[in-house]
Amino acid sequence: MYEVMHPSIQGTLSKDEYVTFQEHHFERLRLEISEIEVGKVSTNPRIPSPLRTLLPLDLKHELYGVDLSYRAHFVSGIRLNQSISKTVYVAVANPGTTEESMYLLWDPSSIEEEEQEQ
Repeated sequence: MYEVMHPSIQGTLSKDEYVTFQEHHFERLRLEISEIEVGKVSTNPRIPSPLRTLLPLDLKHELYGVDLSYRAHFVSGIRLNQSISKTVYVAVANPGTTEESMYLLWDPSSIEEEEQEQ
């Protein structure tokens, strides 16, 4: 998954940091994800400000929001099984050119927040 993250995210966070965070998160919560469904795709959605700051101003981007839903089984004091819906954001850099690239946008501050809680 790290390989498809936007380059500005990769510049902020190493692959080892990302993988370690995800592995720890899944193991700590005994997280299992199932029943993944892709829903509506929106063009040029309003994206959260932490994600907007990741996009370089000198590069043209087309933005998309992809609605996802899934079932999450995890343990956080008690065993939980819940349906989750969220929007995942995708940026297409240099659209329509030979340099066109598609990237996922993900807020790396969630790693910092978890580190502060520990």
